[in-house]
Parts: sequence; structure tokens; C-alpha cells
Amino acid sequence: MAPNLSSLLKQSSLEDHELVLQSAEATLSRDANDLQGQHAKVVALLKLDRYQDALKVFDQGSATLKSQARLEWAYTLYKNGRLEEAEQIASEEQTKRSLKHVLAQTTYRAERFEQSADIYDALAKQRSSDEGSDLRINSSATDAQLGWIGKGHLVRRTKLDREDMEQFETAFNAACGYVSRGDFKQAEFLLSSARGKSVSHIERAVQC
Repeated sequence: MAPNLSSLLKQSSLEDHELVLQSAEATLSRDANDLQGQHAKVVALLKLDRYQDALKVFDQGSATLKSQARLEWAYTLYKNGRLEEAEQIASEEQTKRSLKHVLAQTTYRAERFEQSADIYDALAKQRSSDEGSDLRINSSATDAQLGWIGKGHLVRRTKLDREDMEQFETAFNAACGYVSRGDFKQAEFLLSSARGKSVSHIERAVQC
């Protein structure tokens, strides 16, 4: 029997997304319109990388669910390639930092790298401690793409620091940027530095 969803969601350290999904589905089996159950199910599906299933929940849900779970709705649209819709939702609340991240990712996927760079630059000026290295990685990927489209002069960060060198993704992205500018010696050095490092977020790295 699935545990009570409300009690389960109060556990701030809970990382068993399968258990949350099971409990949410048990709640929805009793009341298909339960908003807490729908929201919890969407979050669990996103954590499990089941983006199409999350989209089905939103498509079958109400406008209230989409309003209550605006961040998850925008991210689901983004992960399913519905970029225009994702951008519209993410743009509606310019003050919400999490939605700015979705907006930056969406414009990046749409290959509007200048806009993406502007958003990451604004986020970097008020960097949040809970963002970890994601902001640095995504920003460096955007800078690399600006180099590839001949707009390297728009790159904000032209010098690497120690943290950049210690991460595979940022070193790799920087190497791509140097390749785009024809500086193969520096690119080779960075690729050598990146070799063998942890690749925990390799899917975020730009592909040369």
C-alpha cells in the first residue's frame, strides 16, 4: 500500500521518486482531480526523466494545475521540444529565478545564443548558492556557441579560473570556444586538462 502522499511530501530529504509517483497515483485513483496528487506526479515523472508522461498529465489536467505548477509546466514543454510554448510560460514571471533558467535553456535550444547569454549574464550577477555548477556550465556552453556563429566578441567571460579548469564540462566548453577562434594550441591544452575528469553532467556540454 502506498504511503499517505501529504505525509510523504513533508519529508524534505526524500529522494525516492518512484515512491512519490506510486503515492500520487494512489491519491489520483481516489480523486483524479486532486491538485496535490497531480502536481506531485508531475514532479516525480520529471525527476525520473519521463518527460512525455509528464506532458500527458498536464495535457489532461486543468488550467489550475498549469498555473500552480508553472515551472514544471514550462520545463516539461521545453523537454518535449515545444519551445515556443515553453518560452511563453517562462517569460510570464520575469522575477522568478527558476523560470529564468528555463527561459535561458529554451532560447539556447532554439539557437538564439545572444538572448541566452544575456539571461545567463543576469543570473550570474546574482548567483544563488544552491545552483551549484550548473550556471557556470550552461553559461560556458552558450559562450562556446557564440564563438561558433562568429559572435565571440559578445562572450562575457574570456578568462578561465581554477574552478573552470577543475570541471570537465567547463574546460570542454572553453576548448570548443578556442577551436572556434582558431586557437588550437589552447584548445588542446584544455582538452588535455578535461580528460579523465568527472563527467557527471556530460549531456550539458557543447559538442564540437
